[in-house]
Amino acid sequence: MCLRRTVFLLLVILFTGCGHRSGLVPEVPPTATLEQYARIISAEAASTHVPAGLIGAIIAVESGGNARATNPSGSMGLMQLKRATAAHYGVTDLYDPAANITAGSRYLRDLIARFHGNIRFAVAAYKTGPAAVAAAHSVPSGASNYVDRVMRIYDAVLRTMTSSR
Repeated sequence: MCLRRTVFLLLVILFTGCGHRSGLVPEVPPTATLEQYARIISAEAASTHVPAGLIGAIIAVESGGNARATNPSGSMGLMQLKRATAAHYGVTDLYDPAANITAGSRYLRDLIARFHGNIRFAVAAYKTGPAAVAAAHSVPSGASNYVDRVMRIYDAVLRTMTSSR
């Protein structure tokens, strides 16, 4: 099965069962939208060497696939980027799915590199910022539930991809 099709199928599964925010289950994006996200995620995974399943897991937890999601703290879009982070990666329209996924994937790549391949630390840093993880020398307690959710989804994606081979 090609990577894009696998990512598409995983997005359908992820967005129907994950991404709960404030107790509300978001509507599943239309199939055409999921296909668009799958193309972008596949391209960014290839470009950044960040696993597509990890990018999809972050999107599922952060926004539930809602490209117009806005957090009270000011995070926006599919990967819930802050304006400063988006600006660092050259993004001005945080609600543009391609730009948001591109910047979020590159930020995640940089966090993985900063934490020497430790995915849990990188995911924690995505949530709390790299300084909090560096200061704690571990996953900060405020990020542990978030990291667990992302990693459960990512692990499920890896199992699904392995069993489909």
